[in-house]
Amino acid sequence: MPARRVLVNSLPKSGTHLLTKAVSNLGYREYGQQRGYLDTLCVRLGRGTPWLLNYRQAQAGRKHPRRDETDSIRIGALTEYRVNPATLHHWLQRLETGSYIQGHMPFSPDLPPLLAQLDFRHLLIMRDPRAVLASLLHYIPNAHLTDMGPHFLAADFADLSPAQQLALLLDGGHAPRARLEILPFATVFRSLAAWRADSTCLLVRFEDLVGIQGGGSAERQAQTLHRIAAHLGLETAPAGEVYDREARTFRQGQVDGWRRSLDADAVHRIQTYCAPLCAELEYP
Repeated sequence: MPARRVLVNSLPKSGTHLLTKAVSNLGYREYGQQRGYLDTLCVRLGRGTPWLLNYRQAQAGRKHPRRDETDSIRIGALTEYRVNPATLHHWLQRLETGSYIQGHMPFSPDLPPLLAQLDFRHLLIMRDPRAVLASLLHYIPNAHLTDMGPHFLAADFADLSPAQQLALLLDGGHAPRARLEILPFATVFRSLAAWRADSTCLLVRFEDLVGIQGGGSAERQAQTLHRIAAHLGLETAPAGEVYDREARTFRQGQVDGWRRSLDADAVHRIQTYCAPLCAELEYP
């Protein structure tokens, strides 16, 4: 039976647009695109349902505290932010049948039963960690040029040199402008990769879904699209292209493009730092 709703989860800058396009091609509608002016205003006032399950939206959304529950579900990847299951249940139950919502949600054992209760299916896209870092370095200071608005680390990045920006992402630390503690990238990456152990979550790799236009393969793309459809309880793979240059956070969308966007010192540091992470997810 087809899933009523879908959580499209991702490590930030891992090609979320590819996965959302595939899900959209299957007939699901993005929750965030269905909101009206009042919905947007309520979120900004801390009274509504986030239209994205990321740090900034979740931090602004209305909470539903319960004495018998702890804030056990993490939302957002780069910094630690948690809500209780009752709050997330309230947010997710508002999605109409046939909708999907995007999120950056690290592993939490309390999330799968909540998704099952609300008839959600869970998809997660991951990417070569070296490419993720290269994309973050470009995206954070330039997010204001997209309809996503300024990144919460943009002001801190403006005070740092390129080498210091990379150090903050790799090593973590205090971001004074944002007033947040940033987690080390290895912690961030592994917190999302931990979903591999959960049988209710389908892990999709950017490199398998991007297709020929992004330096991948048509055969692997077709196989991945069939896996997505099957996980959602559908018999047919999505029709139409998933490589979309018009996506709101699209930059390059190339499997190995990250190497050309950084200087030699940054490439060396990223390769050295990411070697264990690449081995864990079997990236060459």
